[in-house]
Amino acid sequence: MSENADSQNLSDLLAAAEQLMGLSFTDAERTQMQASLREHLQRYDDLHNTSFENATGMALHFQPLSPEPAEPTSVPRSYVMST
Repeated sequence: MSENADSQNLSDLLAAAEQLMGLSFTDAERTQMQASLREHLQRYDDLHNTSFENATGMALHFQPLSPEPAEPTSVPRSYVMST
């Protein structure tokens, strides 16, 4: 597929997504999103093409936090907090 046709297909996808979600983007914004969209679509294709054996166990534990939590930092404020 040529790059022009690919860009047109992505523009069509973005236009359909806009309509579905009730959003509105300019042509410049759609053009700006195309590189990121291509990358995400490639990742989805890679995921769909990955085969897992039936013996692969499911994830039983999900821990999205890092093992060592970062120390909270104070936020400098230029105003007095109300009481």
